[in-house]
Amino acid sequence: MQYNLTHYHAVIIDSGINFNHDYFVEKHSNIDAIKVVWNEDERAINVIDEQTDALGHGTAISSIIDRYTHEPILMINFTDSDDEIDTLLLIHTLQFVYEYVSGDILNLSLGVPNCEEKEQLYDICKKLTDKGFIIVSAFDNLGALSYPASFDCVIGVLTGELCFSVNDFEYFENDIVNLGASGLSQRLPWKGDHEFRIISGNSLSCAYVSGKIIQLLHNEHVAKNQILKAFKNSAKKIHTNTCVPVMPNNIFKIKKAALFPFNKEMHSILRFEDKLDFEITDVYDTKYSLRVGKNTNKEVKSDSSGHIIKNIEKIDWDSFDTLILGHIDMLILQMKSYDFKNNLISEALRHNKQIYSFDDLGQIVKNNKRVQSPTILPEHLPPFRYEKLHENIVPVVGVFGTGGRQGKFTLQVTLRNCLRNKGFKVGQIGTEPSALLFGMEYVFPIGYNSVYSLRIHDYDVIRYLNETIHKLEDTRCDIILVGSQSASVNIYPNHLYYYNIFQTNFLMGTRPDAIILSISMNDTYEYIEKTISFLESTVECEVIALCLFPVVQTFDWAGPVGPSNIISKESFQNVKKDLYDHFNLPTFLLGEEAQMMDLTNEIISYFSQES
Repeated sequence: MQYNLTHYHAVIIDSGINFNHDYFVEKHSNIDAIKVVWNEDERAINVIDEQTDALGHGTAISSIIDRYTHEPILMINFTDSDDEIDTLLLIHTLQFVYEYVSGDILNLSLGVPNCEEKEQLYDICKKLTDKGFIIVSAFDNLGALSYPASFDCVIGVLTGELCFSVNDFEYFENDIVNLGASGLSQRLPWKGDHEFRIISGNSLSCAYVSGKIIQLLHNEHVAKNQILKAFKNSAKKIHTNTCVPVMPNNIFKIKKAALFPFNKEMHSILRFEDKLDFEITDVYDTKYSLRVGKNTNKEVKSDSSGHIIKNIEKIDWDSFDTLILGHIDMLILQMKSYDFKNNLISEALRHNKQIYSFDDLGQIVKNNKRVQSPTILPEHLPPFRYEKLHENIVPVVGVFGTGGRQGKFTLQVTLRNCLRNKGFKVGQIGTEPSALLFGMEYVFPIGYNSVYSLRIHDYDVIRYLNETIHKLEDTRCDIILVGSQSASVNIYPNHLYYYNIFQTNFLMGTRPDAIILSISMNDTYEYIEKTISFLESTVECEVIALCLFPVVQTFDWAGPVGPSNIISKESFQNVKKDLYDHFNLPTFLLGEEAQMMDLTNEIISYFSQES
């Protein structure tokens, strides 16, 4: 067969074709068939003249496309396996088509959801379209965004909800999905000589789109945009979408910053002051806090010499360029000065200062580029994309907890630094508003006052986080860190505050592969076990280690009583052994440098074993 001397109306890459099937025996076929095999030794494709189909899928697809033309069709069998598609083999096959095959339409009734070689795959698809091919590809049947259907140079097809006949089509405006077509159950030829099978799915929809394009071409070259316009003009339904990308949390340049007030959120900033890209010149609080005049190191363990806390009423506007403003609403209530917040912001802007606020200041300051806060609005959502989500490719490590005030953010910053010190490029989503100050790419504010900062809910949260993970993967990071807030499971069912809706959505949106569970000395084994079961059953993940918060607190019916104490090394060893005996998980002590390095190595080892 001289396939390289023939111009084909359609080229199909699939599982081959059975020409002995009754369907093809009874009619004159215009289909040529070859099989390609990658030769690793020669680093080249070997071509075999073979007309078989071990799976049946290619035979079914060929029977559809064959209805639309009497011009030559080429079937390229690149797989005999019904396992996941070998992406590299697909790329080699496409490269073979580019070098040796001439044609109009390239039908790929297949897709790769988890595509590590996405750039390579895109490059060869773009080369083929530049050569003149119209590439039509099916999306994954299980709903994931798949490739090459998601590429802008490819017509991506799924089963349309209103496409009941083979002549029904749906058009998607400004969407990663281009067309919907008939994919309902139908009887088609299969691998046996006399075998028919009732099948359905996006593969069939893809074939019907290719067939329609064959009719549109009429042996003339038509550009992709013209083809899509023709589908739009005859579409049974037009789906409209506003393409708004997930907004990156770019932070303005900070050289010198002042902090106000000296509260829990500021502790983590001071604890890792040496990891910031800017200098902290001043720390302010109110005189009502009884902290003015004290050194920050009294409450925050830090490598720095600390800062003397100053009175906010005597602020030195000349000593910094940015005011980092923490949560102050409760403070205002204590001060009984309800104009304090507005006056402070006005004075900062009057002195030409930047303001990075943990709370949303949109109601006070509108459209001022010198004021930023981690806020997620509905207009920041990605396109709907017909409910499709990305598969995670890069390993995702999640930090989740059994409760609040366990040092989860401290753990995230520590792991970030440890991994980077070992040469890993880290992408990160934090849930504390200070996350951006530490160079994390995104912040998803689900902590204190999140009702004002986070204006999306339910499925939109999952959609936003899924897109954010995907954007981090595009930065070519080696590993992604995500960290949640507070407890992971419901503690008290009789109060809405204890329903962990945002935490659950965060878990489902980020889909970590491995989880470090932060625990406290006061947690019962039953509750830890319940949390582990919940996390591992909600998404496909594994809790690989426990991280113990070192503070021991006594509780009674009214809450915490008496002073808190730091667990001794001897006590920790006993606790560590007991936890391992019960959960078969290693336990690490938060804050101990050697322990944190061991935890980092545990993470690396886990993914090394996985790979």
